[in-house]
Amino acid sequence: MEDYFQEAGRAGRDGLPSTCILIYTFEDRLKILNFITRIEDPNQRSLQSKLLDSIVKYCMLSDCRRVFMLTYFGENPVNLKPCRNGCDNCQNPKQSVPKDCTDISIQAFDCITSMSTSITKISLKQAAFTLKGSKSKDILKNNFHLVPQYGLGKAKLKSERQAIRFFQLLVVDGYLEENLWDHMENTTTPFLTLTGKACDVKNGLEIVVLDL
Repeated sequence: MEDYFQEAGRAGRDGLPSTCILIYTFEDRLKILNFITRIEDPNQRSLQSKLLDSIVKYCMLSDCRRVFMLTYFGENPVNLKPCRNGCDNCQNPKQSVPKDCTDISIQAFDCITSMSTSITKISLKQAAFTLKGSKSKDILKNNFHLVPQYGLGKAKLKSERQAIRFFQLLVVDGYLEENLWDHMENTTTPFLTLTGKACDVKNGLEIVVLDL
């Protein structure tokens, strides 16, 4: 976030209207994560992971980006108002609003656990498609359609794209962790694991609110 804030700020230093375009896909996160996992110092590795998640949250945001950025740098969000026309989200407001996703999140956590009994390393896409009830070749081949949670998210997750975004948000908000598996030379594959926050949700100690 610090680097982006500085780079974006350069565009408006002459006082003239300017546009900053950030090109992003969630898969970009894995490329950076691959470098972070190779950092030997555990404290530095943890710090860099948190910094990475902050910029990913910024990219996936549907609310005012200015408010998010100023809050990140220590401003009190209570005192901040949306920029109205300064970011793409304010220019084109999305219809979605944050929702209580605790129930479906617990289903997602249980789904990953059930899937892991047959294949230990479950990808984000596999988990998303299983909870959505997809009949893709990969799901049927690995018998994921037989797990108890198969299709339980069909009512809330209207499309496979939304199902993938749902799991991405669980990763970014720290309920799931995407680890990298070095299974071949110069080849890494991401897989999901539950975090302590997921356990807190399952134990009724925390609720999950997401903007789907």
